[in-house]
Amino acid sequence: MGNEAEAEKLAVWYERELTDAKQRVSRVKEHPLVYYGRGTSGLQTGGKGSINVEILEILGARNAAAEARAGLVTVSFEQVILWTRK
Repeated sequence: MGNEAEAEKLAVWYERELTDAKQRVSRVKEHPLVYYGRGTSGLQTGGKGSINVEILEILGARNAAAEARAGLVTVSFEQVILWTRK
């Protein structure tokens, strides 16, 4: 958008923060099982590798919906319960 210096500054900050987060996660012994729900019902989620749940993987959380196809998918409440009881 015409402000390359500011963009570069933000990119450097982002990379530093991401590296710090990954280092912290590497010290965690138990990674929680997490369901990421979005939408008004909370039943839209992302499968393994989906950009929608990329932050879960970065933070070391186990995506409860990992077995769902990649990308956004709408699931049932019952499916969420099955995933989170594993």
